[in-house]
Amino acid sequence: MANTSAATYSSRTPRKVRHGKLDIFSTFWRLGRVRYIGYTFGFSVLAVFLSLLVNTLTLVLPASLSGYLLSFSTVAIYGGLLLITVMLTIKRCHDFDTSGWLSLLLLVPFGMLAFWFIPGTDSANRFGRDLPPNSLVEKLLAAVSAIALLSASGFMIKSMGLW
Repeated sequence: MANTSAATYSSRTPRKVRHGKLDIFSTFWRLGRVRYIGYTFGFSVLAVFLSLLVNTLTLVLPASLSGYLLSFSTVAIYGGLLLITVMLTIKRCHDFDTSGWLSLLLLVPFGMLAFWFIPGTDSANRFGRDLPPNSLVEKLLAAVSAIALLSASGFMIKSMGLW
């Protein structure tokens, strides 16, 4: 006869889960501000580096192939970035307990900044539990992103002669 006492015991005692699930490649659950800022910046930097890598690769290929590779890679890299950004924005909408349809604000110039400033709910909402605390890496990514945005904005203002 098989020993089923361990299986019976584990099925009777429910596990206590304090935080929601963190899965950045889906539209389910929630995503807080710091993670949203950090992940969108991180994926954008990754897309730029992949583009630079492909551009460097096209220098050694024949001209007939390099045009095709450049066109295909541009669509693939930036299409993937768009998909990931929309998925992260839907999760960010879920954090402040609204539908993912609000992510259409991405179509408005500077609409993404709205998701930087709207606070999320402090406890569980209809889209899931609160997420675990942000890690140091996530906080650093968000800080670098904010600094890069402010620096680029200041550079653009100064180059246009407005300051």
